Amino acid sequence: VEKIKEMEKLGLLNTVKVLKSVKMEDDPDSIFLCGHSMGGNTALQSGRRLQWVKGIILMPPYDPSYYLLHGQGERFRGLIEEGSVLQSDGLEAIYKDVDAHKEAYCFADAFEDVKDRNMCIVVGGGDDIAPGKHMIMPLWNRLKEHDTVAVQKQITFDCNHCMCNVRMALAEYIAQFMKEVLGSKSPENMEPCFVDETS
Repeated sequence: VEKIKEMEKLGLLNTVKVLKSVKMEDDPDSIFLCGHSMGGNTALQSGRRLQWVKGIILMPPYDPSYYLLHGQGERFRGLIEEGSVLQSDGLEAIYKDVDAHKEAYCFADAFEDVKDRNMCIVVGGGDDIAPGKHMIMPLWNRLKEHDTVAVQKQITFDCNHCMCNVRMALAEYIAQFMKEVLGSKSPENMEPCFVDETS
């Protein structure tokens, strides 16, 4: 309950909505945040603030600040227009929010907040929407140089942003990461929780 109140204060309302659907009393110390694309941004930004989360899993995470910080605002605007399935107050609201917070949202600047956190970073080698080389690898390169007891893994799959041809291998990789983080708790003994964000 205290953890949910902390998230509400931080404005992480979608995260609160999801976690309220999970039986927190079962094992609140085994919660992982996982996201793909802009959901990867949400998982990273939430994980930066919620230090009690067990691990952060980023699957081709999209750094919305990248194009703005590199003078390519029109490229960012074009990508959010293509991603009109995002739940928001409109494309202009997304653009203005990212522009106002681009330094705070920048993946490369997340290092201090996540340097000792369990993290799994997945990159698509052929991804031209969230190119890992530019968006997440600068953070990963700093993490791999840092000495920590946290479990931190990165893998690059031969795929594009949607990861269509590697989803089974991706699931196996993430399960292995979670198993390593949880130690003796094996994923097959954990109760799954699926939340449909589209409803």
